Amino acid sequence: MVCVSETTVWSDKPDINVGYVRCFELQDGRERWHYRSADGDFIQLISYQEDGFIYCVQSGWEAQGWIVKLLRLNAESGSCSEIRRLGPAPPYYGGFGNGIFVTPAGDVISLQTGNTVRHLAFKDDHAVKVG
Repeated sequence: MVCVSETTVWSDKPDINVGYVRCFELQDGRERWHYRSADGDFIQLISYQEDGFIYCVQSGWEAQGWIVKLLRLNAESGSCSEIRRLGPAPPYYGGFGNGIFVTPAGDVISLQTGNTVRHLAFKDDHAVKVG
């Protein structure tokens, strides 16, 4: 099994992007399942973890502004649950490790609980500057 993230622009809605995670069987290329984000949302990062789940970062616009979410997808079915909201607004960088996600601000988040388990003191000279 292999899972990929992608963004699609619909021909009848050229101003709306939609994020997908699609999971395929390696043996025959058959699509096993797909997760489709809400219109205007997109998937930025994706990781398969030892617990058998796929984790991803999804960004989108809601009434109060940009919303960035850490999601858990069931590797067998593609069913989705939100672990927690993240910040700041996109472009959103960070990285997955074994059972954790590290935010650009240095927060180390447990993928199991969604809690911040520690904070890494990143130097400002290495921070990603947006804008």
